[in-house]
Amino acid sequence: MPKKKSNNHPNLEKIITDCYGLKVYELKALRDAVDALIELSEDEREELTDGEGKARARLLASGAGGSGKAGYIEKKIINGCGPYLYLRVRINGNNRSFYLGKGAE
Repeated sequence: MPKKKSNNHPNLEKIITDCYGLKVYELKALRDAVDALIELSEDEREELTDGEGKARARLLASGAGGSGKAGYIEKKIINGCGPYLYLRVRINGNNRSFYLGKGAE
């Protein structure tokens, strides 16, 4: 019998249930990070995964990621490997980075 492929992506209900246990400051940080992700259109997300990488420039040009509350997604090459995608967002006056996964070259 073939093995059922596991789904490593949590569903929305699980995410919300997990968020219930967070402290208020953690929920606010999560909200800021999600706001930054919402700023990206579906086309811009595809550009990050298909190698175009223009989403950061568009967000910065629109004012997000600088002094805005949103943020941007950055492609980063580390030790010649990657690119790796990071969400860069300002939370409570501090710059934070969240690893999103590997992007396309």
